[in-house]
Amino acid sequence: MDGLYGPIIIKPSAKEPTAFGMISNNTADIAAMLKAEANTNPMLVSDWISFTSDEVIKLVKESGIDYICVDSILINGKGQENCLSQDEINSLTNPALAPILNGTTLTPKG
Repeated sequence: MDGLYGPIIIKPSAKEPTAFGMISNNTADIAAMLKAEANTNPMLVSDWISFTSDEVIKLVKESGIDYICVDSILINGKGQENCLSQDEINSLTNPALAPILNGTTLTPKG
């Protein structure tokens, strides 16, 4: 695997009330949720990118443009594309690139 990844456990503060009562009014359901909360499992969080880090570094060096988009953020191996919109990309594009782009814009992959 090439990228960032690692386990994370989210434990709520004992001082904060739970929202389980918003899910169910049944005391058995709430007891089951409290039991599940006490026996948490780590989630594996990772990024997914179509290029290796060596390929990204090469692209950045050759283009002079930072690669700012991963294809997906995965939680336990599942995720969705998480890229900037075209408007966001255009707002971040250095005006000095306009002559090079010749009326076109950068894509989500730069």
